[in-house]
Amino acid sequence: MPQMTNEQRVGFLLHVFSLIFTKIRFPFNKQPGTQEFAQLVHDYQNRVQQIKTDIVWAPWVIGDQATARTFKCHEVGANILMGFDINLDLGLPNPYPIRVIEQNPFKRDYHGNLKQTAIMAQRGHQIAWVIRNDRTNQFLGKIQDGVFELSKPRAYTNKVITPLQGMGAGITRPDQRTDQYGVNHYNEGGEWISELNTIGKDDVLGIV
Repeated sequence: MPQMTNEQRVGFLLHVFSLIFTKIRFPFNKQPGTQEFAQLVHDYQNRVQQIKTDIVWAPWVIGDQATARTFKCHEVGANILMGFDINLDLGLPNPYPIRVIEQNPFKRDYHGNLKQTAIMAQRGHQIAWVIRNDRTNQFLGKIQDGVFELSKPRAYTNKVITPLQGMGAGITRPDQRTDQYGVNHYNEGGEWISELNTIGKDDVLGIV
């Protein structure tokens, strides 16, 4: 089987993106909790399940075609977010599982405020997220209004960490410690710096 080129990988993601935003759309302006809303959800889920990726991508999609599915929007308590779970054959020892899912237009932060991407979605912008669909849940990229943006690996924060506060477990060397949440910390010149979760270079290049 021919290897999937970078152009083909991006082209495939944009194809999936187009299926999410051009086939059918859920009317997010409808009021949850009504009989009409419940019927809309039921009809929408049935229609989504009829959407499949084009056969042209069959050589790389395990199972020949991927079927769309709906994901739960916790803010309204119903499966109204559309996306795809896909296993790709990229010539690796194991299938490469990805999830492409549309932006939740009701997503809020910890303070109860609508997130910026949710506001953009409500204003008509088309946004979808590409995630590695396994236990890592690694963020691979974002597609916004038909443009794919590769994730940018994060490195470190300059936040000062007091080593006496919940630290000490998992010491590997005097200048490196791991706290109770599994976050690594490094001592640089007497200042404790925490390492943010990062997306490995190989993981990013595995899909684009």
